[in-house]
Amino acid sequence: MNYNEAAVLVDNAYLQREVTDKLKGNYGKFSLDYEEFSNSLCRDINSERFRTYIYDVPLESNRKFLTSLNLQSRFEIRLGKLQENEKGFHQKQVDILIAIDMIRLALKNRIQHVILITGDGDFVPAVQFVKEEGIMVHLRHADATYSKDLSQVCDTSKPLTRNSLIEFDRKEAYRR
Repeated sequence: MNYNEAAVLVDNAYLQREVTDKLKGNYGKFSLDYEEFSNSLCRDINSERFRTYIYDVPLESNRKFLTSLNLQSRFEIRLGKLQENEKGFHQKQVDILIAIDMIRLALKNRIQHVILITGDGDFVPAVQFVKEEGIMVHLRHADATYSKDLSQVCDTSKPLTRNSLIEFDRKEAYRR
């Protein structure tokens, strides 16, 4: 067992809606290199990446994207469901999948760190449980849209800003 490994858990709808789509709107096209981004998050906490888990719902528009991520080394895709109600479509089961994976990884003593990319305060109880199991939890969130309660319960909390993400723009990588 390596006590210096981290799991990166990404609420992809949150990351897209609150972070990368805003970069696209402000700075033109932006395409995040998830593997380099995940590795960098781990390096920031002096850890090796155990695995990156991407949580999303299956849509026709993201099928190729999710398939390409699933083919990358040490990536797992976890799919919730899309449910319609009177207000439109909403993702279901994604948050519980994230909480289950955090708890499962903590109980198996496989990792020392969780890097959680979300803004949802519903994760506070799961984070508290994981921390009691000896896991360090690092929240990475959008500048403005995140739960202050979640931020306070995590061991570290940092915003994902344009400056922290621009080096992981795939189109920038092609220019090097």
